[in-house]
Parts: sequence; C-alpha cells; structure tokens
Amino acid sequence: MDLRQLRYFARIVELGSMTRAAADLHVAQPALSKSVLALEAELKAALLVRSPHGVTPTDAGLRLYEHAQIILNQLERARIDLSDVGTGPSGRVTVGMSYSVAAVLAVPLLHAAQQRLPKVRLEMFQEPRQSLPDRILSGRIDLGVMVYPKAVVGIEQTTLVSENILFVCAPDLAATLPEPVPLQAIADLPFILPTRANSLRVLVDSLFLIHGKPLNVVHEVDAIGQFIDCVRAGLASTFLPAGCVGQAVQDGAVATRPIGGHTLSRSVAIAHSQSNPTGRAVVEVMNLLRELMEKAVADGAWAGARWVAP
Repeated sequence: MDLRQLRYFARIVELGSMTRAAADLHVAQPALSKSVLALEAELKAALLVRSPHGVTPTDAGLRLYEHAQIILNQLERARIDLSDVGTGPSGRVTVGMSYSVAAVLAVPLLHAAQQRLPKVRLEMFQEPRQSLPDRILSGRIDLGVMVYPKAVVGIEQTTLVSENILFVCAPDLAATLPEPVPLQAIADLPFILPTRANSLRVLVDSLFLIHGKPLNVVHEVDAIGQFIDCVRAGLASTFLPAGCVGQAVQDGAVATRPIGGHTLSRSVAIAHSQSNPTGRAVVEVMNLLRELMEKAVADGAWAGARWVAP
C-alpha cells in the first residue's frame, strides 16, 4: 500500500465513478482499476461494489477511506506547516462546536481570524457534543469547543469557562414569577427539552428528580436552536445556557430566571488531539479562540459565564 494508491482510492469513493476519478486524476482508467485490485489483494478484502451506475464502497472500503482521509490530510498539513516557515501561518483549520457555543463564538472567531490570520482558511462546523471526540481523534476536526467535557484518551482538553443554565420562559409568565424562581413554582409547567441522551436534559432532570419534582416535558427536540422560537410562540418553557438567550432577552422575545437555591452550570473546554500533529495555524487559531472566550466573559458578551482557567 502506498500514498498514490490511497489517493486514487479516496478519489474514486468521493466521485463514485472510476471514469470520473480517472479524468479528475489524469490517470488512465485501466491503471486506476489495477491500483484498486492491488489494494484489494493486499488487504484481502473487497473494497468497491461495481455496477453500471458507478461504484460504492463496501464496509471495508469505507473504513479504508476514513484512514486514507486522515493520512492524506495529515500529509497536506505537514506540507503547509513547513511552507509556513518565515511566512506566517496558512492553510486550513477546522473547528467544531455545538450550536449553543457557536451562538457566542462563531462570528467573533471568523471576524478575528479574517483580520489577524489572513492566510488561514477557517472552516467551522456545528457538531453535536457526542460526535466531537470521534471527529477530533480521527483528524477530521483540528479543534473542538466541548461542553460538559469528559476525559477521553487521546484528547487534550483545557476547561476555560463555566456557564450558567437558566429557566427560559415567555416574558408575561416571567412577570408572575419571583426571582430567583423556586423549583415548586415551575415543575408543573409544560417544558420543551432535548431528548434524554442530551447532557442538558440529564442535568435538568437530575435536579428536579432529586427534589421529587419530575418535569412536565411535553415536547422533546434535539435542535436547541429552535427552543427560543418555541418559547416565543408560547408552546412551552425550557432551560438553556445563558449565552444562547442573551440577544433574545434583549429583544424582549423571552425572559430568564435563575433557580432559587440551586446553580445549574456547565463547563466549556477547548480540545484537540494529542496524536495528530498540531501545525502553526492550528496553534494560532487555538490561541485566538482562547483570547476571544476570555474577552466575551470579561465584556459580558457571554452572559452568565465565568472564566475558570488557571
């Protein structure tokens, strides 16, 4: 197995056609087919299913494609990193974060990177919390902003922020409630929350169950970005990280209340792989991200957040 074979194979999978891959790579189709057959013989596994409509990878082919992506991406990063010497950081840096964090950090990060790292192409992805570790370990994402971080072998995490989670409701309902609001005053209200696998849901459920007050959850939605619209429409109340609701509170669309006698909060960490090479561009983006997070907390732009980094 060599790099040329991996590059050919990856392009075939991406284009779904030997003919299109041959044209894209400027390689004769028989040579491309011979390369795949050699891989299949070496690995003792069928990698592609051929049909009149093109080719699709087998399960073994999909696994090889994932490995090929990692290897080829790392080679490209090495090439870019070495070309940066004396010229400033350049190349592609991928950053993954959840919707609730992106609401605070995405625009400031893109703007600052454009101004201060003009040769770096920043790519941002909104990722569910559960998928970030796998994507970081596989090299598909260089940096992740992880909420409720847990130790993962192979990932280095630095917890920087603690963010409050608030009760969120319609403004007219908030006007009838004390501040802070006791659990007993809201437990019977209709709620919209994520499904039970979500960490926010686990946190909220645990608090109320400990006090013998199970929540009245009438809607389960994992797209947290829709929660404010649902609260505004009067469908239900919810709980959200403070940073998600700052603009909606300023606009008068929703209101928030802390829970009396209890602090609901979550930690936020920057994470990256310990094994994948961290090029200069990645380090610069990581430093910039940390700076922006600290500034957002200090300026009050990240409502309900505290800086907890050592």
